[in-house]
Amino acid sequence: MRQQLAEQQKLTRELKAAQDERVQDSAIQAQLVKYTRWLVYVGVIQFMALIFQALIFFLTLKRIETQANLMREHALHLENLSIAARNNAIAARANVDALISSERPWILVDTGDISDNFDANQNSVGILDVQPCCGIAEEHPGG
Repeated sequence: MRQQLAEQQKLTRELKAAQDERVQDSAIQAQLVKYTRWLVYVGVIQFMALIFQALIFFLTLKRIETQANLMREHALHLENLSIAARNNAIAARANVDALISSERPWILVDTGDISDNFDANQNSVGILDVQPCCGIAEEHPGG
């Protein structure tokens, strides 16, 4: 009987240890479920952040494309402005040249009085008495 009692106590201790182990395993499993749930939450938050970043990236690309189109348009305008500036510089140069040529002193040679009966003929030789008189005109001879 003692031996049976000892075996029963041993068996009871083993069952109690097995039950304690199951309780401990259940507590560990509950902790694992809790941590797994938190990992799922973190994964969902990361996925939403990824979607948000993709949206921001797409909008940024659209803005960059818009900016590039504006830069192309501005480049065309600047090219047209540079052509207009070059044409204006050429016109200004022509105006300055015309002003300089109109303001230069003109040297005039006066042949004096030529008689009304003077007849130039290629077949004859004649003497024309010319008394040149040089001077500087105050204005352009035509104006």
